[in-house]
This record gives sequence, C-alpha cells and structure tokens, in this order.
Amino acid sequence: MAGGIGVVETCGTQVYNLSYSKSLPEFMEEAIQSQTSLRKNKEFKDRLEVIHGFEFSASSARVRVSEDGQYIGSVGMYPPDIKVYDTDDLSIKFQRRVDFEILDFLFLTRDYRKMVFLENDRTLEFHGQGGRHHRERLPTFGRTLEYNNWDAELLVTSASPHVYRLDLSEGKFLTPFETCMSETLCSRWNGKQLYVGGEASVCEVFDPRANNISIAKFEVLEEDDIVNEDLGAKITALDVCPASYLQNVAFGTSQGIVKVFDMRNTSRAIAVKDHNVDSVITDVKFAWMKNEVDEDPNVIISSDDRSIKLWRPLSSGKISNMAAFDAQGKIKSLCVYPKTGMIFVAQDNPRVGVHFIPDLGIAPKWSPFVDQLIEEMKETRNNAMFDDFEFVTRADLLRIGSSPQELAGTLKPHQHGYLISRKIYRKILESKKAMSEEEIKTLLVQQKIQETEETNLLRLHVPDRKQKSTKLDEQFVSQLQDLTKVKKQKKSKAATAVLSDSRFRGLLDA
Repeated sequence: MAGGIGVVETCGTQVYNLSYSKSLPEFMEEAIQSQTSLRKNKEFKDRLEVIHGFEFSASSARVRVSEDGQYIGSVGMYPPDIKVYDTDDLSIKFQRRVDFEILDFLFLTRDYRKMVFLENDRTLEFHGQGGRHHRERLPTFGRTLEYNNWDAELLVTSASPHVYRLDLSEGKFLTPFETCMSETLCSRWNGKQLYVGGEASVCEVFDPRANNISIAKFEVLEEDDIVNEDLGAKITALDVCPASYLQNVAFGTSQGIVKVFDMRNTSRAIAVKDHNVDSVITDVKFAWMKNEVDEDPNVIISSDDRSIKLWRPLSSGKISNMAAFDAQGKIKSLCVYPKTGMIFVAQDNPRVGVHFIPDLGIAPKWSPFVDQLIEEMKETRNNAMFDDFEFVTRADLLRIGSSPQELAGTLKPHQHGYLISRKIYRKILESKKAMSEEEIKTLLVQQKIQETEETNLLRLHVPDRKQKSTKLDEQFVSQLQDLTKVKKQKKSKAATAVLSDSRFRGLLDA
C-alpha cells in the first residue's frame, strides 16, 4: 500500500484499490480510543477519497451511474439510505432516508431528477427532484428492476413466475410476462428484449411486441455442472454484451460458474468460467475494454461473495484470464463506469469499493488525478524494493571501520557500491566508531598495496610463456652490406641508413 492505494498484480494486470484506507468514522473512533489527534495520524493524511463521503454506516447494496455519466447513485444500510454524488464536485449531491431496505433502484431519466426504488416490503417508491413522489404496492416481493424507455414500462422480477409491468405514462399495471420458473431472480433489458433468469437455471427472452409469450427459452446449467446440490440450480446474475454486432449473454449461477452463450445458437456455451468456490455468482458485467494496445467489448467481470475476476472468452472456446482480486467485504453487486477502467463494488463494508484497472481503460474524465497518481506509483515502484536496504560505497564501509571482504555475505553489488540491510548497517554503526578522512585515505592506500602484492604473488605462480626470439634474415643483411659498396649513391646511402639504425642494432650485433 502506498499513499492510501492498494495494488494487486495478477496475470500481468495491475489492479489499484482506491478505497483501501479506512472510512472517516473509523478514523475518528480510533482517534478517540487512542486519545490522539488525527493531525498526527500518517495513515489519515495519506488517505485517498476519489469521491468525498462515498460510504455508508454499515454496508452498501447497489451502485449505478446515470445515463449522462455525471451522477453516481448508491443505496446502503443502516439505516436505509440513498446517496447521489455529483462527479463535477466529487462530493454528495443529496442524501435521503427511507423506511425499508432498498433492493434495487434505477435512474428513469438521464440525470437524477426521476428515480425509482424497490424496497423489501413489496413497494416501489418513486422520487422526483424534491423528494418522494409516490409509493406503489407490488403483488409479491420484488427482486430486480429494468426500464423499457421506449414504452415507459418498469419491469420488475419477483418471487413468483411473473415479471410485472408498470406503465409509467398511464400509471397502471399491464399484463405481466409469464415464465416457466417458480421464481424470477434477475433480468436485463438490452433495448429490444428482456432477458430473465431464475429457478431451474432457465433463461427466457421476452419481446414487448410479441404479446406476453417468451420468444426463446433454454437451460444454462447441465447435470454435470451441479456439484453442490445445497446451492441449487439457479441463474443469479446475467448481463448482455453492449456491442450491437455481438449477441453474447453472460449468466452467473448458484454453482459458482459463469457461462457465456451466443443467442444465435444456445445449444452450448461458447465459454465457461468456474470460480472454484462454494458460493453463488453475485454479479456479472460486460465491460468495454479500450486502452492503447487493445479494444474488446467482450470482457467479462464476474464476482462471487469475496472475489472479483476479469476475463474474456476466446474464439477457440477457451478463456483468457486478465485479473483476480478480493474485495474488503461480502460482495453485493458491481458497477462499471462506462468505457473506463473504474469499477464500483457494493459490499459489506462501510466504504464503497473503488477499483481502477488501467488495462481495462482510462480513468473517467472527472478523475484525472487518478492517472497522475498511478504514473507516480509506477515511477517509484522500482525504488520501493530497496526500502529495506542502505546504499554504501567502499569509502563508507571504511569510514565505519569495515570492508567489503568482512561483509562479503551481506553485501549486494549495486552500481558503484553495495546494498546492505538497514538492520545490519545500524548494528555496525553502533558497534564500530566512525573513522576520520585521513584514516580512510591510509586504509585505502594499504588496501591498494595489499591488492598489488596479491596480484604479484599470483603472477609468480603462473608459468612464463617462452618468448619467441626474433629471427634475423642473414641473407638480407649481406645484401645490404653489398649495396653499401656499390657506386650508386642512392642505394648505398639507403643500405647504410638501415644498417646504422639504432632500432636494429641489437639484432645486427648479435
């Protein structure tokens, strides 16, 4: 952890936990117990808050982003609380309290002006800009919400075979969608059809234009997939790929398995991811990966009770694991900020989890400081590995009355000196008195002399190679001597100059 940010690296992908530090109430409680001021708490000074007050008293249940991307809504406990944050100010826009726990909510407009909340007392609570506007009772307990913006229909899955349809323009219930399941648990509206999952691992697809009959139906889990019968065979989460040219749907099941189907052929899954835990899949999201190297709208983020996994299906039927990391509490749901690398995690923890994955995408435009912090951390990460070591030179070791030979087992060569453990270095400083500059120079000279003597001794033990003597060309010498006697002055002078040259005198005399 550095500067209030936790870092995890798996499969070559780095995940930055931007909500690593404690919440403000936890810091205050700790300060009261220890009777110390927060001004002296280094961890409190280094804390990072991407959005101010992005926390609840006990836990969070759901996080969603408005269509315009400016507002982030979240609900939590306890007491049941609604908070909406403005990304322009990076702080809370408003906070409201309700009477019952909120299971799900939606933005009905591009901003926060119209919202609907599903409560666990079988009621739908509609809020306007000024507060609560209307409460509507459901026939049975609701599970999730989806909104058909073309027909202004609110779609509610429930603890029954029905998916309730509430026409918001006329203010009345329409004929519900009938399913073959005993209970509908999750749903997703892709702009044209409604995908519904629930008991018996069955998925049904409904089109509002085709009356109330499902246009497609298939089972997600096979008999071999059901390992733990206590967990049952249910579809607990699903999501639809955002790319229009792909018709992929991801299903999270109660057996801890995620399956991806191409809706053009539902006879078999195109990819399967097993979390290898005895836990249900709490949420599944498609993310549009867009970075400097790659772009892929088919990246999947799936979560169980404790861990979050990032992966993508390949054309060969296999999967490519990108990252895996743990949350700080039991995971309730996930929210991916559109076309960025930021993920919000609703969890059993006062703070809402905020994770940033650079390989998934850039930071949102309202948080450019996140990219700057990540770059600074990358620059200093190489130096972090040397935090427990002290860099010393030969002169530094002599100054404390030691030498590289004495500390051969504890020194690591580095650049123009050595790295030594800080603990060992401190012990040496305490046990040995520091030397003066003159003493250091004397020791350096003595070491140099000693090294020279050792080198000379080594040379004595090395057998001398027989040096090849230079051969004299006697025939050539006699020719030169004859040339000195000829009448031509040029040749005689040249021959005389060679024979009288001091460089060849040793050869000629021999």
